Amino acid sequence: MNSCYEEYRRHKRWSSNIRALPLDGPEGPDSIASVADRQALELAFGQLSPEHRAVVVLHHHVGMPLATIAEVVGVPLGTVKSRLFHATRILRTALGADPDTDIPEVRSA
Repeated sequence: MNSCYEEYRRHKRWSSNIRALPLDGPEGPDSIASVADRQALELAFGQLSPEHRAVVVLHHHVGMPLATIAEVVGVPLGTVKSRLFHATRILRTALGADPDTDIPEVRSA
């Protein structure tokens, strides 16, 4: 019996402190609506040319400024702005939104 108590005290003394880390993924299961939204976005994104896709991904997903995108892609800054503008209009139209409303201004910063 004393050996059991001693074992318990030894493990109690050296127990590790574990803290839960947040997950990077979604907190709960995907709902049907989010799956449908993702599929609609994927289909709309598929309508873009590779040049338009590159600008959209580099600007909105990677977070690059437009001037840097122009250097990376190897085109003038005005071309990057134009591609981003037209890609936004194509995506809005494909997703059923009015392409002429709420289009944010393209910033070079």
